[in-house]
Amino acid sequence: MRSTVRRYDPMPYTLSAGLLWYSLALVLGVVLGWLLRSASAARQISRARRQERSVVHDEMESLRSQAASGQELRLERNRLRHDLDVLRGQLDDRGVSQEFGESEPSVVEQPDQLDRDDPRIDLDEGSRLLGRRLRTDDLQVVSGIGPVIEGLLNGVGIVEWGDLAASDATHLVSILADAGSRFARHDPSSWPAQAACLVAGDWSGFLALVDD
Repeated sequence: MRSTVRRYDPMPYTLSAGLLWYSLALVLGVVLGWLLRSASAARQISRARRQERSVVHDEMESLRSQAASGQELRLERNRLRHDLDVLRGQLDDRGVSQEFGESEPSVVEQPDQLDRDDPRIDLDEGSRLLGRRLRTDDLQVVSGIGPVIEGLLNGVGIVEWGDLAASDATHLVSILADAGSRFARHDPSSWPAQAACLVAGDWSGFLALVDD
């Protein structure tokens, strides 16, 4: 009998090995591409965050500069208003003196000087900074208090800045609520603090509370 010998064919093995290496190369390429893309995205995000922080910082600095300039402009405006009021008062006093044939006084006393009761505070400086003539214990200087509310406060014994500074905000709210709905919308929470600044002659602190 003739025996048959099978010859070994290396083709299938070669194809399998080639496919395996191709698959490994493909996976490796995908992984490397993903890593490179992630690194690039991370750099872009980091760069964008730095740029955003820089923009925010510049905007904050610009806002701070504008706020400082605005405060200076408000102070200058208040000083000019005060000087204008003083000049008007001097003109009014001169008109009255000439009408009655009296000689013009060499020094014109201002109403705020006549009404100064507490020598510890500088009403002249306060008048310049606030832009209005100050009179000691004038409750209407406090932001939110008008003639009617001042009358309500006087009616319950709050007639001086010190009285208002010692008052409790809750008590002030009840006073306004008892007076009617038209007064209940007012917020007296900062009134005691404003009055305390007026008592101490802390004009910058008072302006900070009013601006808030």
